[in-house]
Amino acid sequence: GPTGAKQAAISSCGGACEPHSEPARGERTVLDGQVVMMALAGSLILSAMAAAYTSASQLTVTLLSATAACLAIGTPLRRAACSLGKGVLDIKVLMVIAVAGAVALGDWIEAATVVWLFGVAQWLESWSMVRARRAIRALAALAPSSATVRRRGVEFQVPVAEVRLGDIVVVRPGERIPVDAVVSAGE
Repeated sequence: GPTGAKQAAISSCGGACEPHSEPARGERTVLDGQVVMMALAGSLILSAMAAAYTSASQLTVTLLSATAACLAIGTPLRRAACSLGKGVLDIKVLMVIAVAGAVALGDWIEAATVVWLFGVAQWLESWSMVRARRAIRALAALAPSSATVRRRGVEFQVPVAEVRLGDIVVVRPGERIPVDAVVSAGE
């Protein structure tokens, strides 16, 4: 895992350095927790909108919206603080400024909706990264661990890491190609 300066930078943003591993089937993951929080926040936003539409008290609308915003803003707020700490003005910081502006104007539903939409976008990004990692791991698992190499007219198996530049790699029908190469003979 990361060490030294990388670990300090990750820790300063509220992250943790742990070896990456896929959760076992049935285990609750961070993404599951994000889904629950986003679903709850979304439900509260819809409830606040319904309350506002039915002329419920402003206090009810504000409490529903503020609760939704608090549920959804955790990760975006930490990431924005990390960006500001690095002197970077990015979309995370701008989103938090937009939410603060909506709150200052008393538009709690808008504040909650902005942070909720941003949270959903971040969840989708995390979900797609997990899927991409799995796909890359699956492709890597298909790569052969050894290659048939011909050196001085003799063929033998070597680990892929020991194939040298200039070696002739023999690939028979049905075998997977173990290394990047130029086809010098055959089809």
